[in-house]
Amino acid sequence: MKQLYKTEPVAYDLKQEEVLAYVQRELAKIETAFSLSLPREIDWLHVEPSRVREGLTVGADGTDWNPGAGEGVYTYYAAAWHKLG
Repeated sequence: MKQLYKTEPVAYDLKQEEVLAYVQRELAKIETAFSLSLPREIDWLHVEPSRVREGLTVGADGTDWNPGAGEGVYTYYAAAWHKLG
């Protein structure tokens, strides 16, 4: 799975304002990584998404589109859909 966050190296001779700026940049990167990785809401679909990627989480209606175990929430990984619940 793709790594969403990687810390930047930091020099040990930074001034206080440089340390604060570094921490703010890293926290912004962490916030972005979380927003990209955690769904805020589940999209319920009637067809398989045309563009799937590792970690994609969606709801399947189980009738028009049944990834294998009926209606429910599925995540795509290891080249297959896996039901979460």
